[in-house]
Amino acid sequence: MGLAWHYFPRHKYLFGQKYDSVMVGAKDLEAFAYLAQLPDARTTLIGDANTDGTAWMYAVSGLHPLWTHYDYPVQQGPGYHRFIFWAYADDADTDPRVAEAVEALNIRYVLTSTPVVRGFVMPDGLVSLDSSRSWEKIYDNGEDRIYRWHGENAATKTTNHHETGRP
Repeated sequence: MGLAWHYFPRHKYLFGQKYDSVMVGAKDLEAFAYLAQLPDARTTLIGDANTDGTAWMYAVSGLHPLWTHYDYPVQQGPGYHRFIFWAYADDADTDPRVAEAVEALNIRYVLTSTPVVRGFVMPDGLVSLDSSRSWEKIYDNGEDRIYRWHGENAATKTTNHHETGRP
């Protein structure tokens, strides 16, 4: 045990401050199980936040989350497409970068959950998925929501070009 006991009170306090509630509960497990039964859920990435307990879907249900750890407020994951999804997924109807990112990342579903880790907030791109025609809410148990991608409603570079008159 050695000097480890010196660190225990400090770490107990820090963990209590950061994780002030259960990050994965019964409702999360229900949502993971529901999602695991959906077509292509096991063969695609699942869009999720890096601020809630959804990253645990890989350990619990064998699904593949986009974010496998907490790293808010700085999106540290590799790649441009991850950032576009994280920041703008709910703008898919008007921002062609979202459809490009969803296709590049092979995302068909998004899972969001509450609560988030204390001091974190839901990424901007996942806040208003309900108002996007490109994402259909197919599950809601009061804590977890699952959305299915409807790319036919998303803006593309071609549609964006015609609407703005610019390339």
